[in-house]
Amino acid sequence: MSLLAIELNDCGLVAVQDAELVLESPGYAFLGEREPAVGLDAARQAYLAPSQVSSRFWDELSTTPLPATLDKRRTHADLVYAHMQSIWDEVKAGCRGVVLAVPSFYNRAQLELLLGISQAMDMPVVGLVDLAVAATPTSAGSPTALHLDLYLHRAALTRVTLVPEIARTASHVSREVGMVALENTWATAVARRFVRETRFDPQHSGRTEQALHDELPALLKALQTNAAATLSLSYGTRTFDVTMTRNDLADAAATLYRHLISLITPHLDQRDPVELLLSARLAALPGLSEKLAALGGLEVQILPSGAGARGALERREAILQTPGSLALVTRLPGVATTSTPPTASQSAMPGAEAPAPTHILYRGVAHPLGAEPFVLGRELAPGMIGLQITSESAGISRNHCSLVIRDGRLLLEDHSTYGTYVNGERVQGAQALAVKDRIRLGTPGEEFQVIALL
Repeated sequence: MSLLAIELNDCGLVAVQDAELVLESPGYAFLGEREPAVGLDAARQAYLAPSQVSSRFWDELSTTPLPATLDKRRTHADLVYAHMQSIWDEVKAGCRGVVLAVPSFYNRAQLELLLGISQAMDMPVVGLVDLAVAATPTSAGSPTALHLDLYLHRAALTRVTLVPEIARTASHVSREVGMVALENTWATAVARRFVRETRFDPQHSGRTEQALHDELPALLKALQTNAAATLSLSYGTRTFDVTMTRNDLADAAATLYRHLISLITPHLDQRDPVELLLSARLAALPGLSEKLAALGGLEVQILPSGAGARGALERREAILQTPGSLALVTRLPGVATTSTPPTASQSAMPGAEAPAPTHILYRGVAHPLGAEPFVLGRELAPGMIGLQITSESAGISRNHCSLVIRDGRLLLEDHSTYGTYVNGERVQGAQALAVKDRIRLGTPGEEFQVIALL
């Protein structure tokens, strides 16, 4: 039995097991008279029956009904369930648990809905991690990096720090560009070339338009290693050919590429180069890498396919949690740390002068700790010292946990129903804490950091 990681990018959900990519399935659903068809089979109907195909259910994950033109009896969540079920049916044999690498732009309600869907299909999700954080390699050569990826209907840029840990610090999206918009732009450019050179218009009928879109991936792949490539389409008894160059497709996509670049430029540093972690999907787009290189101030590292899923498996020790009490992991061990989350006993080497904890940091404010218990919880009883947590995160008890300094040591005592976590590990009763330890309450969770103000 082994662990499986699934990377949730609707351009192609990727499943990785034992370091091998075992499945890739695009986020399309075809709503016929019976149960929805999903994945590649549905994508191959997108232009044959556009009124019956949805490609937005992952992007708009919610219980909102689908447009009436599709099926208002179903919701986006219903299609996510159908897609996830089809993937799970293929990969669940021999799987003891699943880690989900999720987009940075998913909010708390979407994550909770996703976990509810997973539970409904008996998928044993044992970890939930930010996709960009999981995809970031510890070999990156700067203290911060930008992770850029493309989805069907948006592009997403995530800024991450690498020292002393890999942590998400900002996330930005552009809905002006996505793989669907790019493919439509290129299909139109190719169709115009067909009309100009052969008088054949592949966009005149749904069948040939679908065939054109089906051939685009092969054209893009050929242009990765060649300056030009030929695309062939059949109509009746005849076959028509056109040759497209990398520059042809790059010029056609110039406006959309500018939206991608606009995500990056605010983060460029005039003094030091910025490391850009480019997904394999984006690296394959004709002419984009050249436009990025022309910006200057960028050091581009191309990530392998399924980098989020692969990274999640490689650093599983920092991600795995107890099913039913999952929180989104947005921090992982970085360049200067080991793969095992630090505990209080590991915080200082013998003989080192480690500072004693004095405060707890929460949302940028340091709160002093002392000999009287400092309580963290949703409701504080009269006379209690502590922080009342008003977050909407689930799983935070009224009197969740308390912090107290005894004999020079900071102790955390858990009083909650759903658990308190220190550096990703659930506290069993009480635990000594050290400076830099991180405390999490609830799901997706509120985080606190132990600090020393000297």
